[in-house]
Amino acid sequence: MGRHLLVALALAGCSFHHGLAPDGGGGGGEDSVSPVIDAAIDAPLGCGATQIVARGSHSCALMRDDTVWCWGANDRGQSGVGSAGTIDCSGTPCVMTPTEVALPGKASALGAGQVDSCATAGGSVYCWGANGVGEFGTGQTGDSTTPVAVGARGNATAIAGGYNTMCSLAGTTVSCSGGNLYGEVGNNSDNETDSVYALTSLTASALTMAYGDTCAIIADGAVDCWGANGHHEIDGTGADAEAPVAVSPAVSGAIALAGGYDQICALFGDSTAGCWGNDTDGQVDGVALSGVKGMTLVSLTGVAEIAAGFDHTCARLGDGSVTCWGTGYTGLQAVALPAPAQAIATGDDHDCAIVGDGKVVCWGQDDFGQLGNGALITGAQPPTMATLCAE
Repeated sequence: MGRHLLVALALAGCSFHHGLAPDGGGGGGEDSVSPVIDAAIDAPLGCGATQIVARGSHSCALMRDDTVWCWGANDRGQSGVGSAGTIDCSGTPCVMTPTEVALPGKASALGAGQVDSCATAGGSVYCWGANGVGEFGTGQTGDSTTPVAVGARGNATAIAGGYNTMCSLAGTTVSCSGGNLYGEVGNNSDNETDSVYALTSLTASALTMAYGDTCAIIADGAVDCWGANGHHEIDGTGADAEAPVAVSPAVSGAIALAGGYDQICALFGDSTAGCWGNDTDGQVDGVALSGVKGMTLVSLTGVAEIAAGFDHTCARLGDGSVTCWGTGYTGLQAVALPAPAQAIATGDDHDCAIVGDGKVVCWGQDDFGQLGNGALITGAQPPTMATLCAE
């Protein structure tokens, strides 16, 4: 069945028939699977998801009661659970059932890197998972399965992670720390930095990270990026940038950004979306495969959200439908969801959506529990339930 297996993370008070509902065309000509729901899609008060993030092989959700729950791979503690809460998934510790992260206060923002996660809670940023090269920004290194306070990030309203670098946005200031392999910290070097570096010369309204890039929206919806440029994520030179550089050809009118592995996407104020960078798997626009592409509009209108995964990209339209393209999808392929989507997120090879009034539905690979259904799925399997939060 490929990546197009849909599994619902059932919230308290919701139930599913354990049946299959193929939509007639998954990636590579395979059918997709969607859950058949026999109860109201609405989640109980205080339990519905309001934000979803995915990166690598794990996902996290911010709930209506301001708690954070994570699931999937946990080899570096990125799902926020100690060894007692994990199982062995083919040699990798994983969390198959969404589990609450022990934050000290109510969460208001959420972000995920390849093997780490962060949330703003009680006015400060807390991070957990991989910190081998200072991704957290505390001035110290060392992984943590529990949240670590990062006071230097302030009261961040947006958080984004790459391969081994984490960035956040507080007010209009972007701050980054970590591995800095390609200059994605933006401090005019490619040296590791375990302390937060604030890009005070940049006035940003939104940010995203790809594997080795950071991008921000600045004045008039223009986009600056810094970091890896091997697939023309920044411009046509192919040379990495260790400080913010205007994307060329110029991008303007952007209101939101999404970074995949080495493709960058933008949502525009006219409800269109476009991507640029690596297109070897069709992840830029779902049309003709090309080594690299400059900013190319996707043939969709009414786009409300864009999300970029490892080698694929997804868009949520204003009517709640979701379309994806790239690896695992055929052209611009509609995803069969049980209800209109309110938000979407994309990982390496799994995707998730918040549907209805707070239920989370995920599809794709499940070798590390990234579907959150309580079981490792191989091949075609019916939807199964998982408790995302207690009654």
